[in-house]
Amino acid sequence: MQLIAPQDPRVNRSFPIVLLSAGMNNPQDPRFRPDGAGYHHIFYVEKGQGILETPDGNFPLEEGTAIFMREYIPMNYYAKGEVFDTAWVTFVGQGVDAMLDYFGADNFVFLKSETVYSKIVNICKMVERGKSADILSKYAYDILITFFSEYNSKQKPSMLLKAKEYMEQYYWESISISNVARELGISESLLFKLFRENEDQTPTEYLRSVRLRCAEQMLLSAADVRIVDVAEKCGFSDCAYFCKVFKDETGMTPKSYQSKYMQ
Repeated sequence: MQLIAPQDPRVNRSFPIVLLSAGMNNPQDPRFRPDGAGYHHIFYVEKGQGILETPDGNFPLEEGTAIFMREYIPMNYYAKGEVFDTAWVTFVGQGVDAMLDYFGADNFVFLKSETVYSKIVNICKMVERGKSADILSKYAYDILITFFSEYNSKQKPSMLLKAKEYMEQYYWESISISNVARELGISESLLFKLFRENEDQTPTEYLRSVRLRCAEQMLLSAADVRIVDVAEKCGFSDCAYFCKVFKDETGMTPKSYQSKYMQ
């Protein structure tokens, strides 16, 4: 069943999100979109399995999984086996990009969620009942908020822990926050959001604190350790910058810290 949502030029001009279509209980035909689709898409696998091909690789589409797909991103998807039934909603709007930036959304996001499916079913019912474009806009807004709020609540603990573990393992290398985000497979904006909301600091500040802890330990390990070696082995490429950061944090130069606490 495929349903086209009614359109209203006033809603299209003024509302942040506009619902375009919805569907459910649909035996999914293959879709090959080298230029992507001209709309955002929340897609749900009702039965069976499929394959999603993207510029970042191929991903299985498992039964019970909801997938967010950003507009204009190249993709193909098709059945893996004989059964591949899907449900979906599509939407556009001048406010969507700002919301996706807020959530730190990637181009493709996967979420196991019965809640999202129930909202797709409800939207289908609203379209069938002839609800107006402005009312349907509210439902489109709601499902987008629900999808990413649920995704972030499920991902926060594990993603935050993985980010910390990665920094603590590789702090001595010249890693950047973009390296950490890429290693976790998330956007930098989402990584910053996770740290701000759960650690009350940025990932940059956390990485610096890990490096400074290492420096404190090294300074107290031997009286003849060189400051330049401490800086290098703790991930600071510039010794002068290391000394400045260390003094800002402890109120002492590295040498003064060493002299005071090795007595």
